[in-house]
Amino acid sequence: MQGSILYRILPALLLGLLVSFPVHAQSNSQLSVEDAEGALRSGMQSLRAGDAPGAIAFLTPVIEAAVLPADKSAFALFYRAAAHQRLSQYLNAIRDYNQAIALDAMSPAVLAMSFYNRGLSFEASGKSSSALNDFSRALAINSAFAQAYNARGDIMRKLGRHQDAIRDYQASLRYRHPQPHLSLYGQALSHAALRQKALARSALERALVAKPDYKPARDSLKRLDQGGDLNAAAPRRAQEAYRDASAAGDGGVVTGSISRAQQTGGADQWRTRTTGNAAARRQARGQRVAGNNGVGATGSIPRAGRTGAYVPGPGYDAAARTRNTVATTAPAPPGTFLIQLTARRDEAAARNVWRQMALDHSDVLGSLTPYIQRVELGGRGTMYRLRAGPFAVRGDGDQVCRVLRARGADCFATEAGP
Repeated sequence: MQGSILYRILPALLLGLLVSFPVHAQSNSQLSVEDAEGALRSGMQSLRAGDAPGAIAFLTPVIEAAVLPADKSAFALFYRAAAHQRLSQYLNAIRDYNQAIALDAMSPAVLAMSFYNRGLSFEASGKSSSALNDFSRALAINSAFAQAYNARGDIMRKLGRHQDAIRDYQASLRYRHPQPHLSLYGQALSHAALRQKALARSALERALVAKPDYKPARDSLKRLDQGGDLNAAAPRRAQEAYRDASAAGDGGVVTGSISRAQQTGGADQWRTRTTGNAAARRQARGQRVAGNNGVGATGSIPRAGRTGAYVPGPGYDAAARTRNTVATTAPAPPGTFLIQLTARRDEAAARNVWRQMALDHSDVLGSLTPYIQRVELGGRGTMYRLRAGPFAVRGDGDQVCRVLRARGADCFATEAGP
């Protein structure tokens, strides 16, 4: 009797399984492009709001459906990787970053972020050599990436390459790392390891000026005054520093710094695809940096977002088309403001300046339109002004110029027009 009941029920159960599984498998493959784009936006917003599991839930069907073009698929992989990274799921993060990079569909700005974020995941997994390579690749693409300099400096210091570490920390400060006390503290540890006590003291004092309540620097300064070894206590101070940074909100997703003008301009930079940028990507992928997986005696200090991820800010959108790769000779909208970056005798030279600056400073120039303005100077000949914008108010242009001048570039804001 029981056998006959089972005989009658079993086919129905098997039929139910055969029907249910194809429906589930097809649900992602049948995801429309419109729905996939909506889920991508929701995943990006979830991650920026701090909901990493929610971001993964939105982005996974998008990735599995494979209905979006390569650039948007790369963005979905990039954001899911960042979500895994925030959850300390480093192997999953590395796998997604690998796939995103392999698609060769990201702009230089996001490609640099991908290498930087993957480097953080490698470092957290104990693979210092791979992390070192990735930080260097990020810098080969974006030479003004302060966080990448700081990250590479940390590894250089751990490997005992203190002069290299100091150079990277100085570059991090030169390009305005948002938390300069971390670079200054690492610099102090390297100076101490080189027996440069006065320089170590100076770096610690500057770290305390930047962040007066930074306990690791304060404790190290006391230890230095007592004739102790700064690096002997570095591992313990590292954990304290990490807790301090996490408590201050530094351990999560770090968003790019975006001016008001960039927020209104959208994500034009994220899909830059030019011959020069492709060459930069090839150069970055081919670069190799000597190193090993060992850890030096100087211990470790945390960076802001050590286990987080650097992602584009909320003013950017993966679907926006780039408009800023080629400078236009059309006039800027009347009543607006521009920033002037250079003036050259040759128009081609002015255009080349823009191509390089757009790559080096994509975080601040990515959403701006470049303008080439020809000016006749009478007996002095013809000049070609390279300007970018437009800005609704001069103050927004001044803000961008302050960042560029801090990085060593020339810049001033001016009214649009001749």
